[in-house]
Amino acid sequence: VVILRNDIVEKTYSIKGNEESLVGMRNVAGEIEASKMAMKYCIDNNIKHLKLYFDYEGIEKWCVGAWKANKEGTIEYKKFYDSIKDKLHVEFIKVKAHSGDRYNEEADKLAKAAIGI
Repeated sequence: VVILRNDIVEKTYSIKGNEESLVGMRNVAGEIEASKMAMKYCIDNNIKHLKLYFDYEGIEKWCVGAWKANKEGTIEYKKFYDSIKDKLHVEFIKVKAHSGDRYNEEADKLAKAAIGI
């Protein structure tokens, strides 16, 4: 996760997850956990609006109900989002993966570093 505030990197996270419900979801698990981290960061720091950039469309689709959450991990993600959506306005912004987007590439590097790649 790369947290920006006023176009300045405020914080980064590179953490290997251990959420059992996400184990079989491979890289989607990281996308979900990273999104939750960004949302939690905002809640914890009394930030009311988040521009959440992502490259996997499920990150938005599960939250807004465009996709049905069927797996345990996606069900929990949707529940988490529903629990915070009245405290935090999340503006979902899709970026193309592996297209040279500076912070998307940085987030990918942080994710790989977390699992030793």
